[in-house]
Amino acid sequence: MSELTSEGIKQAYAQESTSAYLLLYTITGADLPATLYLACNNEDVISNNNTFIATSIEGVLPEDSLDEQPKAKIQIGNVDRAISDALLTVSQPVFVKIQVVLSTAPDDVQLEIDELQLRNFQYDALFLSADLHPHDILSQQIPADRYDATQFPGMV
Repeated sequence: MSELTSEGIKQAYAQESTSAYLLLYTITGADLPATLYLACNNEDVISNNNTFIATSIEGVLPEDSLDEQPKAKIQIGNVDRAISDALLTVSQPVFVKIQVVLSTAPDDVQLEIDELQLRNFQYDALFLSADLHPHDILSQQIPADRYDATQFPGMV
């Protein structure tokens, strides 16, 4: 996750601005036929030589809970049936990267949130929804290696 750039901060605190913040979503996965590029906008956005398809995207922030890892929800307008067809047929993990750009400079990424995983896809005629999970660091083995005679013969 990166921090907002100085230009992004300047635009956020400006009394008036000719620029709007745009959210760009890059969805990748081993099973996907192609990377999906989606923009929360009313027209397509070209950023860093990629065309992000305009669609309605809504996010719901996670609830604060001590019992489980937080997960947000995302709801994507099903404007192109290819989006739902691609996402509903995957068996491998699907990842999403969210980038914030200014409409006047879409090639300059102001903020980036990476390593989010999409799970629990649901859809109807209008929307495709999924849970957004952060990288699961709580389930990782620590330390990553085991100290045994095979890997570390001098220590045991």
